[in-house]
Amino acid sequence: MSFKDIYMLESVSDRGTRKSTGLIYSEETHVADELISEGKAKEINYPSLKSHEESVVTAVSEFEVRVTAINDNYRLSPEGKAEKITLLKEELKEKVNGFQEKFSHDLNVLKQAAKKTATSIDLDNSYNADKVRQTVGIVKTEISMASSFTQAIESINEQLTNIERDSALELLSQFSEIKSMLESKGEKMQARSDSARTVTINGAIRSTYEAIKEAASNENQRNANVEYKMLEAIEQYRGDIRGPYDRIVRKYK
Repeated sequence: MSFKDIYMLESVSDRGTRKSTGLIYSEETHVADELISEGKAKEINYPSLKSHEESVVTAVSEFEVRVTAINDNYRLSPEGKAEKITLLKEELKEKVNGFQEKFSHDLNVLKQAAKKTATSIDLDNSYNADKVRQTVGIVKTEISMASSFTQAIESINEQLTNIERDSALELLSQFSEIKSMLESKGEKMQARSDSARTVTINGAIRSTYEAIKEAASNENQRNANVEYKMLEAIEQYRGDIRGPYDRIVRKYK
């Protein structure tokens, strides 16, 4: 039975289990392939990172073979065996720490490359400054004239439906001002409590920001943004590759 590591792009309930956005799972290949084909997951496949993980496993296996040979050597005293095994442990620790450093370095290089692509700004050749100013001006006017916070949010979403990327980029650059305008509208919104109002307003503003950010990015940037988040998940949940070493050391403690 073969498995694939996948990064979830959206939360799903699959075969009685819940898989959450932003987390990593090891799934049977046919299950993983199905989720990937549906656009719900992305395969984690970084040969450089995998090689460091495999190097740790290999080093641990070689250590265990050598320890077994020492324990089977009837010519050695118990003290002699313990001394040799201690030396092997120190040697293994040094090797594994080296692989961990290489893994962390390569992971950081991958993250920085993805981040650079995700945050790069390239204007289209057809950039029209007057049209961009006009579009952004219309959005601000719609917010200003909206009779409620909800209407202001809806007006932005309506503008984003057919907005050009250059205009979306300009909106993104001016989002601090847009945020203030929306917050001002939100002060008049009715809610159960001030805290409930704040949560609702902040959530809607965050969603609007993400929608503008999405409209301002090209396909390469969107893919790089997903990759960056995936690499962050690897760092958070699988950034320490010394697990096999920790287990074998406990075994021969």
